[in-house]
Amino acid sequence: MIYFEKFIMNEIWRTIIMAILVTGGAGYIGSHTCVELLNSG
Repeated sequence: MIYFEKFIMNEIWRTIIMAILVTGGAGYIGSHTCVELLNSG
């Protein structure tokens, strides 16, 4: 793979991982974590 393809794949995986990471946001810690993640972008 060339560098550009690796860069694109890394960006895709980063997006997928960030989408999967936020689970269990209904509890006290989870809800505060979600608020902080949303505020950080």
